[in-house]
Amino acid sequence: MIDQGILQGKYRHCQDTILKDLKSFQSFLYRHFKDHPKYQDMRPITNQTGRFFATSKTHKFRSLDDINITDLKLRPIIDQTGTCYYNAGKVIAEYLKPIAQNQFVISDTQKFPQLLKEVILEEDEEDVSYDVESLFTSIPVKDTVEFILDQIYKKNKLKPMCKENIFKKLLFKLTTECIFTVNDTLFKQTDGVSMGGPLSVVLSGCFMTKMEMDLVVPSSPKFYKRYVDDIYVRRKKGISDQLFESINKYHPNLKLTIETNPSKFLDTDIIREENGTLFFKVHDNENKIPFHWSSAVPKRYKRNIILG
Repeated sequence: MIDQGILQGKYRHCQDTILKDLKSFQSFLYRHFKDHPKYQDMRPITNQTGRFFATSKTHKFRSLDDINITDLKLRPIIDQTGTCYYNAGKVIAEYLKPIAQNQFVISDTQKFPQLLKEVILEEDEEDVSYDVESLFTSIPVKDTVEFILDQIYKKNKLKPMCKENIFKKLLFKLTTECIFTVNDTLFKQTDGVSMGGPLSVVLSGCFMTKMEMDLVVPSSPKFYKRYVDDIYVRRKKGISDQLFESINKYHPNLKLTIETNPSKFLDTDIIREENGTLFFKVHDNENKIPFHWSSAVPKRYKRNIILG
């Protein structure tokens, strides 16, 4: 997985500059944010490398018996807890949340059935779901940062925390400077964002919001809702799906798969009657396998599963 990331330009080998990075980042924060109300929350209190591991996507299989090593895909995660950028990342993620929200975002998966019920399904219509492949690692950091800066400093969506060039430097430090370890080898992620980082969800949301402003708003679909990387759309039957094609062409990193009349979406099973009536029930994922205790996953995640 790391080798593939190197080939795609997302990871690179690096030297051990952890102490140097800490001093540099402390100095950067002090010079530019010492008078900001959130300065104390942003300061590093620990300094260690991130930890790379992966979880298996067993839910992609129909049953546990179908799981095999050949088709099993892994979800890369970089646990950034304890790195010198972690605290600042949490503060900036909270600050940027409004930019990552729009009228298409589902804030609560349990609200999805009611949202769908409110829109009548006509005879010439059908439902489809789009799934963004590896959304987090596909996010183009440079494009997303430029969009964020435009929203803050030109569109005035948020009150600026500092000068534009300083905030730009901060965003790049938080996304491309974090060192992580894999089998005692040091790497940096230079593009895309990682699951396990405090900024990952909000940056992904910002990029998807940008795409929706450019493509979805002008096309005015009858029903379009998104939860992170899962999209549900109602479209006309028998004609080309121009929205799907447009999103797939929007950025080289962004690739979508499509499913017609999906039987489940998020935590919901969708049951369709012959007359077009829809019924819903909570989806029970039998294929979700807990971490093995000997896996490389941090122990606190394993303990949380037991506590849950």
